[in-house]
This record gives sequence, C-alpha cells and structure tokens, in this order.
Amino acid sequence: MKPAAHPTLLRLGGVAVLAALFVFAVAGVKRHEREAAPESLNVVLSPVVQMFMAGGDRFLAANVAVWRTTVFPLSSTDTESAHALAAAQLVASRLNPAHEDNYYTAQGILPWYGQVEATREILTAAADSRSTDFLPLFFLGFNAMYFEKKFTESGSYLERAASRMQGEDRLRMQATAAKFYEKGDDPDFAIKVIRGMQESTRSQALRDHLQIRVVRLEMLKFLRAAAGRFEARFRRPPASLEELVTSGIVVSLPVDPMGAGFELNPDGVPVLKLRK
Repeated sequence: MKPAAHPTLLRLGGVAVLAALFVFAVAGVKRHEREAAPESLNVVLSPVVQMFMAGGDRFLAANVAVWRTTVFPLSSTDTESAHALAAAQLVASRLNPAHEDNYYTAQGILPWYGQVEATREILTAAADSRSTDFLPLFFLGFNAMYFEKKFTESGSYLERAASRMQGEDRLRMQATAAKFYEKGDDPDFAIKVIRGMQESTRSQALRDHLQIRVVRLEMLKFLRAAAGRFEARFRRPPASLEELVTSGIVVSLPVDPMGAGFELNPDGVPVLKLRK
C-alpha cells in the first residue's frame, strides 16, 4: 500500500524532500539485493496465458504477476534479470494498469537498472487509470528530470500531478513544475507555460514566485540574443559571458533575481546555471 506519510513530507519539506527521501530509499533497495529466485521465474508468460491460468480473472492474474516480481532474481550487474523483471511488470500493468504495488515497485527498481522506457509505460498506464493519484505523474516527472534530463517534459508531468493535489501541496508542486520548465531549452515556450500557470492560480504568492522565473527567462533570452550578435561579429561563440561586455556587445550582464546566475554550455550558448 502507498505510505500515508507522503502528504506530510510535502508539507514539511516540499517536493524536494519527497524526491530526496525517494532517492535515499531506492539506494537502500539497491544495497540490499534479493537472493536469487528459481530460474523458472525468468519465464514471463503473456497476459492471455496468465488470464487463462487465473480462470479469466485479470485482476487475480495481475496480483499473481505482481507477487512473482517480488521474488524475481536481480543484482546490480545483472542487466538480463532487470530486463526480465521489466517484462514481468509490464505484463502485470497490462492486466491491471491501476495496480498500485506494481507501479510503486517498478519505480523503486526498474529505472535505476536502465529500464526507464518500461517504467514510463507502467507509470503512464497507472496515471491514466488512477485519475486522482498524483504519484505516477510525480514519478514520471522525476524520471524525466533525473534519468533523461528532459526538463520541459518533467515540468509537464509535475504540472499534471499538481492538478490532482490540494492546498499548499498543489502550490509547491506547481512551483517545482515551473522550475523544471525554465530549465528546458526553449525559453519562449517556458515563459508561455509559466504565464499560463500564473493566470490559472488564485495564489498571489505563487504568481509572484512564477514572475521571478519569467524575469530570469527573459534575461536568458537577452543573453542568447547577445551571444548571437557576438558570433555574427567575431565568427565564433563567446568564450565567457564576460566577453559579451568586454567586446561591447552589452553594457553589463543581467543579475539573476534567484541568485544562481547564468553560464555558457559547451557550445557557447547561454543557459541558466543549475543549483547543486
């Protein structure tokens, strides 16, 4: 069952605490690997066969399939077992996409062993079938950010997760979504989405917070335009942001209202500096 502490964690420390505790918990799972199960558990039967064996009851078949995954052989170097486990959990998901234990255990193990695509399919099915549960969408957003560095996609998932939450938890999730939107590589799109979020919220505090993110994205657009003028004049990208000033392209560099600042990526394109 889903732990009852999650809403409390969100109130105490916000989404960042939930994510940190989640990473810590999974690290513990990886350290305490399960003993090898019988080799027969590596055989993954199709959903049709499993339903037949369960007398046509797909929910019973899903429960059995999920039970089998809890004793599946897995080690930190056994990618074949991880692939087989992903296949078994995908079958369970197709039998009952709303199965809470299946999506929860899939998230706790599969992406950390390289099975990000399978995890996405399981979580997407859970999100679609569990219309009031924010966690599958939160996990999708976490994975898009942590494993794939797809910040815009992560922001979209977290915004959808926020729509299933209430009160302060919802506001915190919306703020986190905005944070990941702004780290995408399309400032204009991020500004559009964040302004839409401003219009849809009744919280003045959240609107003010989002406005700061809009301002720093506008600063990023300014720096990118300046870098483009620099490259057009000198036939090379700037070696540093300071070179935009010393070359006379801009009078001064903008000051990030959030204090993190800006930097150049390896291609010489200005980007938001990520906080550690």
